[in-house]
Amino acid sequence: MKHQLARNFCAFTMLETLLVLSLISLFTLLSISSLNGSQYYDIHSESKAKHLVSQIVYLKSKAIKDQNSITLLFNRGSNEVKVVEDRKNVTIIRLENGIIKDNHNMNIVTINKDGQLNRFGSIYIKFDQTLFRFIFHIEKGSLRIEKQKD
Repeated sequence: MKHQLARNFCAFTMLETLLVLSLISLFTLLSISSLNGSQYYDIHSESKAKHLVSQIVYLKSKAIKDQNSITLLFNRGSNEVKVVEDRKNVTIIRLENGIIKDNHNMNIVTINKDGQLNRFGSIYIKFDQTLFRFIFHIEKGSLRIEKQKD
């Protein structure tokens, strides 16, 4: 008898599950709609910048795996980054609603076969209305981004 009672109370009913899911959906909708337009665009711009960083980190790991150098070309006023692999294969990274701004100290970055960068410097890229500074660290072989103040 005890075994039959325990079996009846093991799981949620479909109605309870739908109720919980509808409440979660409602709270999610309310939290998204509470963001004003500028906050949404800031979040969207930041995700585009982080996506570019992840693409560059992928290229760094590809250079290590293939034991070939990879060169990134950043041309001022362009909305794309040219990627040259081992001086043969040229591909393009398109910057969605992005444009490369005035680069004061660099426009070419080379990642060698060990994943190290050839120089230290910064590149400014504007996504939508937000300006980001991409900082390449030669001693760490890494990249970080900073959101610039207007």
